[in-house]
Amino acid sequence: FSIEAYDLKYFVIALLSLTSGNITNMTSANPSTFLKLLDVINERREDLVEVIRTGSLSKLQGLTEAEQREFKRYFRKDERRADELEALFQVHPHITYEHLFKNLQVISTWLAGSCGALVPVLKQNIPATTHLVEVGYLASEFRGSITVDVIHNYAIPAFHETFLEFVEKSEFEKGVLNMQCLDTLAMGAQYYIFITTGGGLYRYNMNDIIEVTGLFNKTPVITFIQKGKGTTNITGEKLYESQVVKAMDHVGSEALENIKFFIMVADEKELGYRLYVEGALLKGDTSALIQAIDTSLSTQNIEYEAKRKSGRLKELQVFFLKHGTGEEYKKHEIKNGMRENQFKMQPLLYKRDITFPIQDYIV
Repeated sequence: FSIEAYDLKYFVIALLSLTSGNITNMTSANPSTFLKLLDVINERREDLVEVIRTGSLSKLQGLTEAEQREFKRYFRKDERRADELEALFQVHPHITYEHLFKNLQVISTWLAGSCGALVPVLKQNIPATTHLVEVGYLASEFRGSITVDVIHNYAIPAFHETFLEFVEKSEFEKGVLNMQCLDTLAMGAQYYIFITTGGGLYRYNMNDIIEVTGLFNKTPVITFIQKGKGTTNITGEKLYESQVVKAMDHVGSEALENIKFFIMVADEKELGYRLYVEGALLKGDTSALIQAIDTSLSTQNIEYEAKRKSGRLKELQVFFLKHGTGEEYKKHEIKNGMRENQFKMQPLLYKRDITFPIQDYIV
């Protein structure tokens, strides 16, 4: 984690992971990490095999002397393992975790919010028996929830260490601060969350929206939905990023494949939305995809539907992106101050808020 060079960091992680074929558990906050690692393994398979076979550090230019010493503590060359990997790479044009780690039992990661959009792609690359476990609602300010049932992924608030208050979403957005505690939350309702911590935060607005999705004994089970700022409004439609994610989830499995990144952009000057996707059409054409997404958004959001029917919102535009665009976007955000372990894809933004040159990556 001390390695600053982005690609080198993942190459080292790939090397250390591939030295064993019996990995049973993988954990990372964001599912995109696992997909990035798999891309590195596929793209640099020959280099990885060479280092595992010879132990040479010639492919690790950029490591400091201290990092090289630390790397050597955990890495040993292994000709037998190199032969196994070489044989796998020859048989499989695209290697997956199912090929590499057949005994992979658990992957712990964020499954909710915008991260959930990557779960279908992740599932295509792991053994069918691998169980996905929600790692929980986490932030730098506090731990929001603890997954107490990994079979059903029930996560309850960490009320033993943080005092939690909630304001119903529609009330908060009207400026009404009607604070509630855990015992008065309603099933299926969505809330903004406020925290008071031992570290000194007092009624701090996390700007996060959670939903009550069940009960564990008498304690509400909560699921992170999205950041509060994940809303756009061009002409009264008030579109939420959770609605965009749901539309992509519904439509993507039928019309798109291998979706690794997408972003919906609100263009206030053009009075419409642009969807940028790193993926490929599975069937049909772009017009059919546009219609399906538009229908899904209209079904979820009556104001969006009304603005589309009246023509106040122009027809959605879809653009396909080059392979690797999602990773370039992530690099860009990290370079501009976002911490890598807290990176979350923002699937809905205003055009004015995007600094990444996305137009340069259109296919």
